[in-house]
Amino acid sequence: MVVSSELPVPPEIDVNQDDALGVKDNIIILSAVVGVVIAFLVLTSVLVFRRGDLQPLKIRSSKLLFVSILANLFIVIQIYVVQLANELCINSKDNFDTLTSHCKYFSLEVIGLLFGFLIISTCEPLTFVSQVLRAIRLRRIIDAQQSYFNEQTRPTELIARFQEKRLMRIMMIAVAIVTLLYIAAGVGLYFANHFYVLPSYDSASYAFYSKTVD
Repeated sequence: MVVSSELPVPPEIDVNQDDALGVKDNIIILSAVVGVVIAFLVLTSVLVFRRGDLQPLKIRSSKLLFVSILANLFIVIQIYVVQLANELCINSKDNFDTLTSHCKYFSLEVIGLLFGFLIISTCEPLTFVSQVLRAIRLRRIIDAQQSYFNEQTRPTELIARFQEKRLMRIMMIAVAIVTLLYIAAGVGLYFANHFYVLPSYDSASYAFYSKTVD
């Protein structure tokens, strides 16, 4: 039995063939999926906001839940803008302006770059911290009820310490500090010519950085 040493060469794939998805098709599919997700999050946020004073939703920190849903909504919108900028400025060569050496949708690219940083510095902390504070507050409410049943006294100090408004203020201040520190780090790295090392959801960050430096 003779085995040939030559392996068959796989046929080349023509990315420009008619059945291949183009940039416009990708944008249409992306917009459709994002539209469904946004509609669901908006409907959920409206329901939570309108029924926030009803039990047991009020006990489960409806305001913190509302902030978490809004943060997720902003994440979806910002990722959509980032991906849209990538489709128009990276995946499509037709939108590259040879005179300015920038994408024709340069403003969209800049907004996508900014959103890539805001997702990490603002929206994700809001989503995570709000859920953590909801869990802590719910646990303290259970502890307060147990303390009232055992001692027949209202745990006023414990209730005041974990009021939802107080937790909201703490969360907003903490997230604002994180955002300012992230922005300050970005500014410092930009002037140190190491802007591209800052984590971002925008895969076009390095391309944008290279264009601005050059």
